[in-house]
Amino acid sequence: MVQSTNNTLLQKMLLDVPDAVAHFERVHVKSGVWSENGLQRSDSAYFPDDSLVSLSLGRQAMSDATIAVVGRHACWLPGTLDGAQLQAQVLHGSQMYRLDWRIVQDDPRRFAPWLMHTANASQRLIRQMTQMAFCAQQHTVAQRLASWLLVCLHQSSQASLCIRLVDVHHSVRSSPDAFQDALNALQERAGIRCDPETPSSPGQGQMPARLWTQDPQQLSVLACNCHRHINEKVSA
Repeated sequence: MVQSTNNTLLQKMLLDVPDAVAHFERVHVKSGVWSENGLQRSDSAYFPDDSLVSLSLGRQAMSDATIAVVGRHACWLPGTLDGAQLQAQVLHGSQMYRLDWRIVQDDPRRFAPWLMHTANASQRLIRQMTQMAFCAQQHTVAQRLASWLLVCLHQSSQASLCIRLVDVHHSVRSSPDAFQDALNALQERAGIRCDPETPSSPGQGQMPARLWTQDPQQLSVLACNCHRHINEKVSA
């Protein structure tokens, strides 16, 4: 049962249709490819609570730059990803809620106010995709990285985020040298902190380094303006 949630769409549904709470299940997701989390169901909708999921183009995980970040201001049906040829990747693992989508399909009139609200959220997600595509073509890697992190923070319920560095690199597609230069620029302004690689168990190589967000104001100084357009009125 949902007692409290950070997800604004889920909160709206529980206000409009309180008895829908009986159809929610709280689940835990780990960082990595969405299908490998063992949670994908075409008849379920997922509402991130304090987790983050990125969407990228292509069939293979993170085969292209991130085009959208789904978090506390969004939800999605994994079955819809196939038609759009999108791949989901869990950037920040934690809690989300799973809803049996058939209850909405079976009684759309009862959920009509919430569906209208969700349609607006879907339009904002489309705008996020369009803006990120423009950003990838027009701005430097440092600007894109700072903007992408600000979008992630806006979709998160946490003041600071920890994301695997390998996922950050895939999300902000660039050459290794350009990516390292961008990391250095953000670290010099104290916008982020990167943990060094740490040895794992024998024979397993090394654990991926992690990136921590530190100062959103410093990230804003380095970012392009795209994140402002992406996030405007997101909670309306």
